[in-house]
Amino acid sequence: MIYFIYLRILKLKLIINAQSFSEGITCIQIRTFNNSEINKILMNNSDRIKFSKPDFKTLNSQGFTCVDMHVHSLYSDTFTTIERILKKCKENKLGVAITDHNNIKGLIKALKFREVKNKDILVIPGIEISSREGPHILLYFYSVNDISDFYVKHIHKNVNKDPYTSINLTVAEIIDRASKYSCIKSVAHPFNISYLNFYNPLKKGKMPEWVIKKIDAIEVISSLCLRKMNEKSIDFSNEYHKGITAGSDAHSLKDMGRAVSYSDADSVDTFLDNIRSNRNFVVGKETTNHARMYTYSKSVVKHMRHPVSTVHVRVRSKASSILNKRKVIKRHIRKKVSSIRKRLS
Repeated sequence: MIYFIYLRILKLKLIINAQSFSEGITCIQIRTFNNSEINKILMNNSDRIKFSKPDFKTLNSQGFTCVDMHVHSLYSDTFTTIERILKKCKENKLGVAITDHNNIKGLIKALKFREVKNKDILVIPGIEISSREGPHILLYFYSVNDISDFYVKHIHKNVNKDPYTSINLTVAEIIDRASKYSCIKSVAHPFNISYLNFYNPLKKGKMPEWVIKKIDAIEVISSLCLRKMNEKSIDFSNEYHKGITAGSDAHSLKDMGRAVSYSDADSVDTFLDNIRSNRNFVVGKETTNHARMYTYSKSVVKHMRHPVSTVHVRVRSKASSILNKRKVIKRHIRKKVSSIRKRLS
């Protein structure tokens, strides 16, 4: 096995290459690397991803800050209070990104509580936006002022009667508008089932090519997803050379902290910068099928408070997909006809 450890010692950037055999570590090589060489190594995301239960005590003792970057509260499609979320964060020395669907009320409340009682908890301003087509986009902002401005100008007025389902903005529109702010744009669970899948529409040309170029990161471990989905997400991040994030997608306290991003950072700015520059790590484990069913049942209860709106959004999304397919077919036919006419002439 080859272990790469990035260190800063006396302003020298060192990587320790330890080759391990059955007898133990037999050789250790130490050499300096320049920035471009380090970036090439770090761009192989697989070296920075581990499938296991996060050991917060050990990671914290090593100087890392751990953050669950995908957590929902009662202001989204679940019932967990902000107070209980922050209490668990304090108990585990865990940072958190409150990423409610199309909503920042939970985030604002968490930041207020943090100022009063929990100043040592790192709270990253975040939101999960449900696009009109289906895929979810996670946005992590450097400042609460920016996320508030973004929400008021672009999200609030586009939310439907069911506030937790798809809004009236496409993935392309969300990414384009978010690009005007200082934030990390990450794809949530890109290989999720059905209409939530991001990768398939991308590969089928249903999204503009520039969309993936403006994406900063891929959520490579989502505790609600199956292992094979997360493994595909890792391949996706490597294919397009994107940063990586991880989160539990927790809709209950029990699942919170199952997957985290961690790095050597003590502020929101540094933590997000490390994601952007591929200097963070992720560790996590998928939840159980029983826990998934429990999560989905709570989500359904919240959505069924707006049954007509939920059905309307899904039907409209499907109709839009069918119309787009017809447009693509028509364009293809026109090209074929035009090509035949040119040959005949």
